[in-house]
Amino acid sequence: MSSENEFKRNFLATFETAIFMRQGPQRYGLGLDEMFRSFWVLLLNVPISMLELSYMQPTKPEFASLSFGFVVSLFLIKMFISIVLAFLLIYAFAKHYKRMEYFCSSITALNWTSLIATILFMPLLICLVMGVYSWDDLTPPLILFAVYSYVCIAFAMTFTMRIPWEMAGFLTICIMAINETGYDILYWISAQF
Repeated sequence: MSSENEFKRNFLATFETAIFMRQGPQRYGLGLDEMFRSFWVLLLNVPISMLELSYMQPTKPEFASLSFGFVVSLFLIKMFISIVLAFLLIYAFAKHYKRMEYFCSSITALNWTSLIATILFMPLLICLVMGVYSWDDLTPPLILFAVYSYVCIAFAMTFTMRIPWEMAGFLTICIMAINETGYDILYWISAQF
């Protein structure tokens, strides 16, 4: 399959996942090569996250006195560790429940699903850059987009791993706990400087 067809199929799958259509998550490929190619979506999110970070840093007392380069380094390390731990959790879950044939498609779905919150936040980020909103004004929609994104992840996990939604919800809550604990550790480290 050509990369253009794969991109279209995965983008359609992401859109269908965002509106909770069952066939969406099932469109993601089962192959290891497609899973590795899906990491470009995470890489696409990195510069957008760094732009967000540049506006968020001055508003957080933990980061205000630190250099931007140091804060970026902390966030990149936190992001990498959180992603690795989430993937290890999904791997352990798939291994334990004998769902290894769906492991690659669930990682592909997780990577592509991260695009949903990014696309939703882009208009607000543009308004932030233009000075229409301050970072504090964007906190409520950010929380809403984060919750919606986690619901989309649970939905995708339900249909890529072929598991009950309760188990997918539990798995997603564990992924959220890894991410939020990473932020707590990050705030604690930055408070030490």
